[in-house]
Amino acid sequence: MRLSIIVALMSVGFIAGCGGMEEESQDAEVTGQGFTQCWNQCVATHQGCLQYATTPDMKAFCDKKFNFCVDRCESGTAR
Repeated sequence: MRLSIIVALMSVGFIAGCGGMEEESQDAEVTGQGFTQCWNQCVATHQGCLQYATTPDMKAFCDKKFNFCVDRCESGTAR
């Protein structure tokens, strides 16, 4: 009796989509796309900054800003 109840509950869970692997792989794809978009934004901002950087200090500031941006992308806090 208990076994049939457990099997029935597991069947309902799998049919409803609970515990499937599909959601995890989809989340990984979305995360990868989010990182790529974030990275592209960091690169574009860095290139724009370097265009106007006329001194080594300004270029160093652009590099620091770029590194901070990439760190935010990697940690997932950039939105």
